[in-house]
Amino acid sequence: MDMDEPKGDVRSVCVLETEDTTRVVAGSKDGQIYCWKKRKKTDTCYTLEYTASTTYSPIYSVAAIQPTDEYGEGLVVSGDETGLISVHTPHCPASILYTLIGHESTVSALFATADGRILSGSWDTTAIVWAGWQKKHLLAGHTGSVLGIAASTDGTVLTSSADKTVRVWRDGTCTGVIDCGADCMREIVFLDRDLAAVASNDSLVRIVSVSQTGVVKLLAEHSEYVYTVAANDDFVCSGGEDGRVSFWNRSDYSLHSVSRFPCTVWSVCFVDRDTVAVGRGDNVLSIQPIDEPREQGPKTPGEQETDFSFSVDAEGTAHSLQCNRGDNPAAVADSFVLEKKLPKAFAEQIISFLVKNTPSRCLCGAPASGRVACCNGCGVYFPSGPVALKEAEREKMLETISSSNSEKKAELAGIFAGIAAGRISDTNRAALLSLLEETQQESLFAVFDLVRLAVLAPAFLDRHTLGAILARAEAEEGRLERKTATTIARTLCNIVAAEETQETLSDDDAERLVQIAEKTAPLLKRKDPALFLLHNLALSPHRPPSLAAFGKTLERLCTTHTEIDFARRSLQKQKQKRS
Repeated sequence: MDMDEPKGDVRSVCVLETEDTTRVVAGSKDGQIYCWKKRKKTDTCYTLEYTASTTYSPIYSVAAIQPTDEYGEGLVVSGDETGLISVHTPHCPASILYTLIGHESTVSALFATADGRILSGSWDTTAIVWAGWQKKHLLAGHTGSVLGIAASTDGTVLTSSADKTVRVWRDGTCTGVIDCGADCMREIVFLDRDLAAVASNDSLVRIVSVSQTGVVKLLAEHSEYVYTVAANDDFVCSGGEDGRVSFWNRSDYSLHSVSRFPCTVWSVCFVDRDTVAVGRGDNVLSIQPIDEPREQGPKTPGEQETDFSFSVDAEGTAHSLQCNRGDNPAAVADSFVLEKKLPKAFAEQIISFLVKNTPSRCLCGAPASGRVACCNGCGVYFPSGPVALKEAEREKMLETISSSNSEKKAELAGIFAGIAAGRISDTNRAALLSLLEETQQESLFAVFDLVRLAVLAPAFLDRHTLGAILARAEAEEGRLERKTATTIARTLCNIVAAEETQETLSDDDAERLVQIAEKTAPLLKRKDPALFLLHNLALSPHRPPSLAAFGKTLERLCTTHTEIDFARRSLQKQKQKRS
């Protein structure tokens, strides 16, 4: 059963049980909490009971406090992107009972204990134990985001972090650190008082022991990041970037069944012994029976018409490789090798073949020639120099701006002509800045798109022009729509890519760029413009103080392996430049 009411990724799910009702609650990146209800005796399926906006910010975590004498229907706890934790009752979702303030960044993990305590983890690297709606313990010690938190019946708390460790806490004090080694640790769940399962970016689920302070078992079935893990008395369940939901038998950790979804799986939670709720990256919540495996993976190349079709001989077997004009060769190769279960070494040969035989393009839209292909199958061409975003639908842009500035059509034509010729006169520059200042919000995205192209023209950017562009971008903070945020991010990227910027841009200007980008990045559907801005600044001589923090924030906002890898490489480039 699939519920498609959410308008954004379903990042977290939980279940709230009463004697006669089961509720499945989901937090979405669209800023809404969704609750579906099923009466145990009469209903055969779930129906949407309510939606609620707590802070209008993306919801990254939810948890359920089961019914008590005071709250007969139980309570729903949600954590958002701003660091706030909100508590409401299902029968009155519009009224927030409690708001818990203590985190400085996104609340990425929540857990509710049987006695009503709330445990929270955040991108700010801390966790908090809340009792009586007040902060009881601040759990500080991790050096990376806290992405998972859980408590056992004896009060022991475990936190899992992007710093590759799991920490053990008792009464607010860290009593042990489990070094998990390879990569970022994500959601964690207790299996009993000693053992816990933790998801990881290295595609494994680890079984860790509190008493042994170590890893005792590895569960390997996923092919990509594992984001989520859950457990009941019989099964351990995991889900991740590869769209798989895997069920493992608790008795011997053997694989029981696998369901495949056509998207990222962000969260899983057991509804009952034989069913889980699945929070998906395509804005859907699914109710999935364990013993009815779903085969709903992405379409195979043979199911759709493509521009190119090749026969690839690998390990003595002929495989059909299909792709479309403009596809990223590295992404095609990575997907092909993963699907056919071939050694990663084949990816390099496939990339070389596609670059030579198909018109390939980079993430930014530029031809892939002259760029360095990633050798690790990450699916991205990593640019060897600054990236300028030059492509545009000029006629559509002109039509959009003219619709609200008809009296300036002649000036617009002159600006477009100057951009096309690569020479913008002082008169046209003044006209464009006037347009930028006067245009109302509904058409501002198109004007910023025009500025994006103009800043690449020689001698266009001077101190006054740069200041005017940044000032208008800063003025839009707090009321940005996605399309305006996107064109602003593209403009910032091109400002740093422009040749004369090295003389015009100061370190203070670069810091303003980073601050604006920090505000726009969460609104972007694709993170490419912000990623290329980070890349360009990492190559530039400027050193904005918060660039590294912006890079880490951007890395956390990214949702695909390609985007995350690009952010990490840019940060590495920045470190190399400054060392």
